Amino acid sequence: MITFHSIVEIVTSSPVGMQLTPLSNHAGIYQRNVTWYPSQQQIGKQVFCFKALDSARLETEMRCVTILVGLSNTPRVIIGSRSPRNPISTRGPGFVQLSIKFDRVIKKPRTSSYIRLVLLPGGHTMYKVDTLSQYVKIGTNDTMLYFGMPKAAFSMSGSYAILIDKGAVVGQGCSYAGPPTPGIESLSDWQFVVNGVCPFGYYLDPPSFTSCVDINECETPSSSAINPTPASSYVPVSATVSAGNFFSALASPFDFELHIPADCDHACINKPGSYICSCPSGYELDSDGKSCIDTDECSSRNGGCSHHCFNIPGSFYCGCPEGIVMSSNNLTCDDPSASVICTRNNMTVTLEKETYHFFNVSELRLRYVSCRAIENSTHFIISTSLNDCGTFVNETEHVLIFWNEVQADALVIDNVITRTHDVKLPFSCRYSRKSLLSLGFTPQSIYFGQEAGYGNFTFKMDFYDSSSFSTPYTEKDYPLDMPLNDYVYLGYSVESSADLAIMALNCKATKDGSFYSWPQYTIIQNGCARDTTLEYSYHPTGSFQQLRIRTFRFFDSYDTVFIHCELFACHRNSSNSRCSKGCLRNQRKKRDVTRDNREREESTAKVTLTRGPLLIKEKEDSGHGQQTALIGGVAGVGVFGLLAVIALAVLCVKFRMAKRFMHGKEPVDLNATQNEHMGKTNLGVSELDSF
Repeated sequence: MITFHSIVEIVTSSPVGMQLTPLSNHAGIYQRNVTWYPSQQQIGKQVFCFKALDSARLETEMRCVTILVGLSNTPRVIIGSRSPRNPISTRGPGFVQLSIKFDRVIKKPRTSSYIRLVLLPGGHTMYKVDTLSQYVKIGTNDTMLYFGMPKAAFSMSGSYAILIDKGAVVGQGCSYAGPPTPGIESLSDWQFVVNGVCPFGYYLDPPSFTSCVDINECETPSSSAINPTPASSYVPVSATVSAGNFFSALASPFDFELHIPADCDHACINKPGSYICSCPSGYELDSDGKSCIDTDECSSRNGGCSHHCFNIPGSFYCGCPEGIVMSSNNLTCDDPSASVICTRNNMTVTLEKETYHFFNVSELRLRYVSCRAIENSTHFIISTSLNDCGTFVNETEHVLIFWNEVQADALVIDNVITRTHDVKLPFSCRYSRKSLLSLGFTPQSIYFGQEAGYGNFTFKMDFYDSSSFSTPYTEKDYPLDMPLNDYVYLGYSVESSADLAIMALNCKATKDGSFYSWPQYTIIQNGCARDTTLEYSYHPTGSFQQLRIRTFRFFDSYDTVFIHCELFACHRNSSNSRCSKGCLRNQRKKRDVTRDNREREESTAKVTLTRGPLLIKEKEDSGHGQQTALIGGVAGVGVFGLLAVIALAVLCVKFRMAKRFMHGKEPVDLNATQNEHMGKTNLGVSELDSF
């Protein structure tokens, strides 16, 4: 016969102040409800124990619950306990065991969360481990967390950090899921440098993990690759575990793959150990080397347009003023009533009087006031040589564009008012650079100038006979015989009643006296030394500058060498002058009226001075010199390339059209640089036919 005993009491051992209801029975379940409001003195750990007593005076074992009063049970990492501080990179299969201690008892969560190996400085996840997988273990004291990552994950040299997701482990609680750990969020808490067995951009290739292979940043990683790993639980586990390493018996994944994303906006080109991004036509890479931004074609030489240039995303187009039409090349606006004749050394403009009846021959000139027009019964005619009358030149890789402008000054009454407009009609001639070996220019080593705000000044440039720069060579000394790879000494200066400093913006060498001949070798660019032998100590307030450089020859030639420098002067004490800035690297010109006005106030116009020739002679022991002082390539050979220019832009047919064309235009400053000048005032650029 079976005898059933009933529970007659639940005996408790409880903290002071805990209240219990009488024993009750609900469908065979005996219970007592507990109510407790801890006092301030009871903050900390409190223990509540209980046991049951039945009608036969039998009792259960005492069970106890620890109650944390006023204390958080959220587990937090103890950063100082992380191990290893600097993981060691080795070849072969296997796992690296890492560990960190928490300040509370921990257990695994119910849902997946990850421990991550990230690459610095960007924080890209290279590998991650699911804390629910067999790659994560909790130590016997329930506060130490161990996790394993493949050795190959540490095979690439670089800076790394370990991050632990929020909820990767949880604390103890009444329910299964205790309070989640905040983990490690900062890239600086657990960071280290790996001296990898592979250089950056490479990793150990499975299955042997002994050879370094390139990471293809441009390729999307395969879906099966552990990149980063998901739960990783499908990797088989051996039956035995080596002492001290929970993960030594785990088999290495055979489809392991590390990946670094390129994040290129458009196209990606993989290179050994690296990659480069590229952009479609009409776009260019931004400063981050990945993003593509629109190229403003109109900001460089007005996009090649003779008149208006309109930038659009990825492209541009040209436009013409009212009254003239676009030519077939979609760049140049033509008018048959004007023409430009280009000869070897000159440009000549002719204007039909019938169309330009509002002009008076005495008013027409070029950029220099001394260059005046003449007339016959039907046309106005005005000419200039390619290096006179303020003619500017724009250079491309294959073409030289010489340009000037016909001007008609406004008639000023009583030095106060005018009833006419300033008229400016730009024109140009284009020459094939490689065919135009020499324009027969006479080297100019001295320049007498006069500009508003700077007064009268003189630029000089000379070679000197020694490093003391005390005695310049005289005209009768030229050409100068110079041994190859010996130093030559060059100085340039400004003399003025004003307190001026001088600067060389650009210096280059050519084989003849033309600043524009080919080939060319750059010595100074935008105030910065380019030649490796150049010794150049620039002084922003100096009226005399000096440099020395080893002599060189152009490849396959022992002919002459000329040195050309673009010089300008600034007020010595102007802190915002171009001279005060010295060398400026990677400067990108912008067509900005405010900046142009500012630059005009900060320096004189550029002047090109030339000195030479140097006759380079071979030393007796010239074997080394021939290897170390060869410059450039072979100059282009062929018939002189001259192109007749067909069109000249016309401002107006009637006087009222001149008003419309010039409406809103500021007068052009003759001191503006030639590239900016073309970009802003090129109301008509004549066209080049190929030859």
